[in-house]
Amino acid sequence: MRVQQLRCFVSAIMLSIVLTGCDHQLQFDKAVLAPATYGKSYAEVIQIEDVELLYTLVGTNLPDHSGLKIDVDGKSDLLSKNTIMIDGTPKIRGDYDIRIYGKFRGGAFGQVIDFNKTYKLYIH
Repeated sequence: MRVQQLRCFVSAIMLSIVLTGCDHQLQFDKAVLAPATYGKSYAEVIQIEDVELLYTLVGTNLPDHSGLKIDVDGKSDLLSKNTIMIDGTPKIRGDYDIRIYGKFRGGAFGQVIDFNKTYKLYIH
């Protein structure tokens, strides 16, 4: 009887590890971006949780002539980057999106997990 209870207990623990391992949500240090002001210097840094990022991409609907530059940086040229920097002097007004997405290795068994975070950038 005890062996069967032990097997059920171990099975329950393994199942919980599998289920929680598949549901890791990547953490970002900011929930929202500070608004920018037309004609005034702007600098904002977004730090992504320090995990093994396989790649990080940034997409935006900011026009090329916006005056703002978005860079992806990190600790090493060999690993994908965990720091997103937005800086410059806005030359336009409006509401824009900055989307950060990619893949990271995480979870209980090191599976590859997609991440996707979109920020609103308001330029007054």
